Amino acid sequence: MSPEQTHQTPPPVPTDFDHTYERFTRRRFYREINRQTIQLAPQALHILDLGSGKGAMTELLLEEDKVLAGGTILEVDPDESAIASTRRKFAFRPEVTFAVGKAEEIPAEDGKFDVVVFANSIHLTDVEEAFEETARVLRPDGVIVISCGYINTPRNRARVWGELAVLGKQKAQALGYSPGKPLNYFKHTQEEYVGIARAKGITDVAAETVAVEMNEGDVDAICDYADFAGGTLPGVPVEVARKVLRESAHEMFVKLKKAGKLESFPRDWMQLVGKRQANKDIFVS
Repeated sequence: MSPEQTHQTPPPVPTDFDHTYERFTRRRFYREINRQTIQLAPQALHILDLGSGKGAMTELLLEEDKVLAGGTILEVDPDESAIASTRRKFAFRPEVTFAVGKAEEIPAEDGKFDVVVFANSIHLTDVEEAFEETARVLRPDGVIVISCGYINTPRNRARVWGELAVLGKQKAQALGYSPGKPLNYFKHTQEEYVGIARAKGITDVAAETVAVEMNEGDVDAICDYADFAGGTLPGVPVEVARKVLRESAHEMFVKLKKAGKLESFPRDWMQLVGKRQANKDIFVS
């Protein structure tokens, strides 16, 4: 079989544009990172799944038996349609409840939760406000667990990611679009996230970087994710951005693999865990 025959062209862009990140969340490496993140959390009575999306972390919390008998999980997400979807998904799990809201204004009372899980979306928030709100809704000594693939590291700014954006931009321009400057989600280093957490009342903070390698299927799935595509090629209709980025990734892998140079794209993921500071009023600015 020739090298060309081993690489199939990307499948058509799905016609359902809602929750395009779900395909990416099913990738094996991503589920493993999420499972590792969940394992950092203790068993608890009341858990908040912040930025819950379509419930991938709640699934793992239930699979890993993190909810104590009589306990609850509250899913909070700003996307009303995502919350509607997870209501259906967990319709037979009465311990799972739902609320539309954002990390900067969590719809819950002070000290409500024993554990907050905040996976793969803190980079989309005002980080200082998000940590402040998380500390507010945690009980004293309550635990926060965070994962994030958008930390400022050399691997996350590797040349291949820039080349993917440039090639996608060129394809969009050839179709008559004028992409803007890519959005910068890599605003903070891991050390800066740790510092912000401590400043907002989170103690015993520990963080590590998990180095992963994203294969062609992984990269295709993230290019199919509307927020990634829209952030990489702002000003281009999202369905077009997804299509040209997927085509670009496919072409890059074909070219680089034929040259024997690359089998994957590098990526760093942060996993952070800490506790809400006890015996101190963190609600007074």
